[in-house]
Amino acid sequence: MNGITILIVEDNETLANELKDYLNKYGYTTVTIKDFSNVLNECIKTNPDLILLDINLPFYDGFYWCMQIREYSQIPIIYISSRNSNHDKIMAIAQGGDDFVEKPFNLSILKAKIEAIIRRTYQYKVNQKQYI
Repeated sequence: MNGITILIVEDNETLANELKDYLNKYGYTTVTIKDFSNVLNECIKTNPDLILLDINLPFYDGFYWCMQIREYSQIPIIYISSRNSNHDKIMAIAQGGDDFVEKPFNLSILKAKIEAIIRRTYQYKVNQKQYI
């Protein structure tokens, strides 16, 4: 997926690097966050096409950062989290997330979800029908 940048907001460095390597293999440009004290600034600086966002983060949780990002942008956000209660999943979507993937997850399923959101967000923007 040339030209698509994914921001990975995951404090587990091993998982963040695994996601980065896997997605790079399929042509995505990936950026991992190192400074979790201001995720919004990193998001603005990176200007990603999609965000993978963990819930349990240092300083503030993913719910907080999702709300902050939503005040700035409608960038698609997929939560990736080991928190698996229905309450957390509902809250993730209610706070502005577009999808939720529970850890541990299959990388192929995550990739399919990423591709679906990118397709819906960026390729189906035609609002007018063309008649021939």
